[in-house]
Amino acid sequence: MGAYCTPKIKKAEVYAGISEIHGAKYKTVLMVRVNPDKIRACKCEEGDYWVTDGTIDQIRPYRILYKKA
Repeated sequence: MGAYCTPKIKKAEVYAGISEIHGAKYKTVLMVRVNPDKIRACKCEEGDYWVTDGTIDQIRPYRILYKKA
């Protein structure tokens, strides 16, 4: 158990939710900070994913990114 994240915005965009703001649709991604001592690379085909150790204090959202959908 833990939070999955990626340093690659193109990969994060694949999982982005769609938000509607004043009638326009946007892809929404959270930019987060992680404790580098508490993350590990996820071994998967696609690569470039990290996972935290499952404690809430190891990952902190600090920015919301929008892109027109």
